[in-house]
Amino acid sequence: DVMRETQRQGPMCEVTDSCGTDAAVAYFPTFMVIVGLVIVNLVITVVLENFAEQESQQTTQDVIVTLQQFREQWLLCDPEATGSLHANKFIDILKVLPSPIGIGSQLYYPTMVHVKKLAISISREGTVRYMSSR
Repeated sequence: DVMRETQRQGPMCEVTDSCGTDAAVAYFPTFMVIVGLVIVNLVITVVLENFAEQESQQTTQDVIVTLQQFREQWLLCDPEATGSLHANKFIDILKVLPSPIGIGSQLYYPTMVHVKKLAISISREGTVRYMSSR
């Protein structure tokens, strides 16, 4: 109806009035298509942002669970709570833990590469120290 009103010509329009134009035929369908595409893009953006946020929350929860598992494994290997383990026992802990901290049961070389990426210092005696961030 709006499109037809903007096209209005005839007895109610005078020559000096700008009652309507034939461009309305092209303007309104184009306008509707563009508005529709914008709305669809907004909906897709909201869905993707929610998906990304939920995925990042899940990743954070996984890291927290893995850190708790790491503490439990460390306590099993260091029952006296000395805060230090031999490097071999530390690697055994990493083999038990899942990613992102652990390595599962990978071969020796990938294990050493993973330990290097963690930037963990090993003392001259071959021990690793546990330092809580609390």
